[in-house]
Amino acid sequence: MHLRRMVCLLAVVLLLPAVGLATEYFVSIPGFSFDPATLTISQGDTVTWSNDHTVPHTTTSDDGTEWDSGTMNPGDTFSYVFNTAGTFPYHCNIHPSMLGTITVEPATVPTLSEWGMIILALLLLAGGTVAVIRRFRPSESTS
Repeated sequence: MHLRRMVCLLAVVLLLPAVGLATEYFVSIPGFSFDPATLTISQGDTVTWSNDHTVPHTTTSDDGTEWDSGTMNPGDTFSYVFNTAGTFPYHCNIHPSMLGTITVEPATVPTLSEWGMIILALLLLAGGTVAVIRRFRPSESTS
C-alpha cells in the first residue's frame, strides 16, 4: 500500500509543472516612470500597477482600447489581465513622457508527451484513490 501512495504522490508532482498557472506581475510608479518600464509575461497573466508616487498617474494603453486605469491617486493600484498575445505600449495620460511596454507571449499548449504525463498522472491518482477507498471501506458484518 505504501508503494501506491508513493506512486500517487509522484503522479501529482509530475502533473503540476504541466499545468500552467497565471502569474501576477507588479509595476511600480515610484516617480515619473514605470518600474520596470518593459515587462514580458505570458498570455493570461495579470499586471498590477501601483502608484507609489505623491501625485496622480494613469496607466493607459497607447491605442486607448486595451485598458485605461483612470486617475490613480497616490497609493492606488490597477490590475489588468492580458488575454491576448502581442506587444502593448502604454503611457500615463497625465504625464505623456512616462512610457512602458508589456510584451505578452502566447500561452503554451502541452506537447503530446506532456499530455501523456498528465493522463498517466490522473490515472495513477484515480487508481490510488480507489485503492484507498477500498482499503478503508468498513467491512460488512454478517449476522
